[in-house]
Amino acid sequence: MDIYKIIEEALQNASLRFDPTQQTLKGWAMFCLRDRGFKVSTSPKADFIVETRTDKIYFCLTEDSNTVDANSAWIVREPASGRVQVIAPTQSE
Repeated sequence: MDIYKIIEEALQNASLRFDPTQQTLKGWAMFCLRDRGFKVSTSPKADFIVETRTDKIYFCLTEDSNTVDANSAWIVREPASGRVQVIAPTQSE
């Protein structure tokens, strides 16, 4: 299964609902991924990195899908519905 789909599924079925009054989107996403066993670390190049055995994926986060660019992997949360989408980069990192 594609790692991006696995991450999307982990965030959509998170054990903790996102509450913007309690945490940041970055903090919530990092917590949820670590809770599912992902190795997550901070990065100066992006919001955070998810490390797999063979790769490092640099993720940026937003609640505005208009800010997404093709150079990075993105986690986009739709504020109205709470739906989370993970977008893979279309260009190599």
